[in-house]
Amino acid sequence: MTALPASVDRDILDHRIIVAITAIRETRGCTIHEAIDVFAARYEELRRDRPDDFSVRPEEYGRGFVGGDASGVAGSANSVGRGPGDSWEPGFPHG
Repeated sequence: MTALPASVDRDILDHRIIVAITAIRETRGCTIHEAIDVFAARYEELRRDRPDDFSVRPEEYGRGFVGGDASGVAGSANSVGRGPGDSWEPGFPHG
């Protein structure tokens, strides 16, 4: 499996979700769903190992992403928001 560039970690830490997912897709040559899964796994690793390096708190991360874009990053490609009002916050279930 191809290693991710260091820029992906910086993008995740600095709340640049779309940029990070794009870099993952370009590096791995994978689908958006696969890139979202890779992002989610790396996000959780960074939250565990480097919590103080994040530019926003967990409850603020992902705010502003509404259905149809990168909204399901927290769990897997299957958790992507599908309609108006669906939003995503990593580590927290929809509802």
